[in-house]
Amino acid sequence: MGKRILAFASVLLMALSGFCVFASDSVESIRTVLPESAVSRVLPVDSVIGQVVDFTESPEHEILYQALKSEYSVLWVETYIEESMRSILVRLFDFWFSENLSAKTVLLSTGHRNADGSVGINARCGKSCMSFVLKDAKIIAMRAFE
Repeated sequence: MGKRILAFASVLLMALSGFCVFASDSVESIRTVLPESAVSRVLPVDSVIGQVVDFTESPEHEILYQALKSEYSVLWVETYIEESMRSILVRLFDFWFSENLSAKTVLLSTGHRNADGSVGINARCGKSCMSFVLKDAKIIAMRAFE
């Protein structure tokens, strides 16, 4: 009985070591076949804003990231908010801007392009989350998460 167990263990060990060599060879061959650019970094899914993406995902992501990392001021409003929407967005979200800008940490979600060419992006600034709509490199609408 002991010899059978020992023989079975030996066969199993040889099979597994052969599999490991095969697996490592396969991984190595895959690495040589795929170009470095094909390997993408997968970012997490935030429970509120959704799939997180790098701020270089699109020009709109870059603009929003830069806006959220900048200090809130009159110049900020003139730079990042569409002129026709400035008074209403500042009236509605002045407190949020004051409390959250310049954000130390910013997470941005996958953007959603709308029929009018605008792009909706959800953002997390620390613990606070907000939904933004950008068009022609300006914020045209916002909505707070509840």
